[in-house]
Amino acid sequence: MDTDSVVLLVIAVAAFASALFTVAPLLPGTLFLPLAAAIVGWVTGDWERFPTWFWVAQALLVVAYFVVDHVAQVAGVKRVGGSRGAMVGGAVGVFAGPLILAALIGPFALLLGPPVGAVAGTLVGEQYAHRRRRELAPDAAAPDYKRLGFGALVAYLVSTGVKLGIIVVQVVLLWVCAR
Repeated sequence: MDTDSVVLLVIAVAAFASALFTVAPLLPGTLFLPLAAAIVGWVTGDWERFPTWFWVAQALLVVAYFVVDHVAQVAGVKRVGGSRGAMVGGAVGVFAGPLILAALIGPFALLLGPPVGAVAGTLVGEQYAHRRRRELAPDAAAPDYKRLGFGALVAYLVSTGVKLGIIVVQVVLLWVCAR
């Protein structure tokens, strides 16, 4: 296998892994692309193909990926009136959903687990927060759980779409510099 084929294979595997782990966030998908650049540099022995601006851009895109992930979850749940407990629950649910559902539905848990986990975690977190509020103020109104669940689902879907866009930019930069 020639060097160009190895470079293409490394980029393709990294792009696939990045997309997979963006949709099923068990690992941060964005980190696979700088790793692929390092592997390409090591395999080819040509580190100059990745100039300083490439590494700066990759670092900024990695930071943007994590910021989008956090801001979308918080903003989505907060926008529909969710408490801090709902935000934390949704964030935990995105990671726990695929792990819990894996025993029940196998590989489909990678696709269904994050949104189901986000909704379930948001609802559990909000119920916990509501119980605490009722202990402090017995007349506290119950939250609209359907609206909270929908907000968590929309937040997950929007953040996943934006993060996939970031992954596409990272792949294009990697492809342009690796050629």
